[in-house]
Amino acid sequence: MNKMVVVAFLCLTTFAMGMEEQLMLKKEKLESYSFLVTSEENQKFESDLAKRLDFCRTVTADSKYVSRDNPIYKMIERLSQDFKECNNDVLKLIESQGLAQRINMYEKEANSNDIVGFCLKQIHIKEGDVTTARYFVGKSRELLAEIKLSTLRLYECQPLGVIQIQDKIDYMKANAHYPTNDQAVKDFMALIIYQNIFAHQTHKK
Repeated sequence: MNKMVVVAFLCLTTFAMGMEEQLMLKKEKLESYSFLVTSEENQKFESDLAKRLDFCRTVTADSKYVSRDNPIYKMIERLSQDFKECNNDVLKLIESQGLAQRINMYEKEANSNDIVGFCLKQIHIKEGDVTTARYFVGKSRELLAEIKLSTLRLYECQPLGVIQIQDKIDYMKANAHYPTNDQAVKDFMALIIYQNIFAHQTHKK
């Protein structure tokens, strides 16, 4: 009887240690990418995501504009729900959905670009018009990340400076055949987070 108690105790201890090790590995993996999100960036992401979702709901309310099954709409809807389940915390969202590696992929792709590298150097040494350099870094990274996704999936990039409603509708229609498996959806979710937050961060890492 005593032996059974000892064995049970050892099993529970081993299980607990295993769970703790997994949590530590997740934490280390997230921290290894040096993600930093300010409260202002988190609030901006929350606001922008809500606007995207509202737009998608508006244009899919009447199927003559965009189908209710449109992948962009469905992925924005899922991203919004997952974000809500993480208490509207971007870092928790990244960890819970395992998006760190994907975000890092977009960052590496964008930073390998010569224009981005030139502008980042200018920003870090505070030379010339730093505000303009930051603008170019943000916009260039956004586009380069989209181009990267288009090489991985059946994805059409959104035209630069899209403001008109019809342009946004055309973008959704152009991506009507984007794959909806879990991996492809996470690629898109990581893109949205990267474009909204990390593409515009210019501090040294």
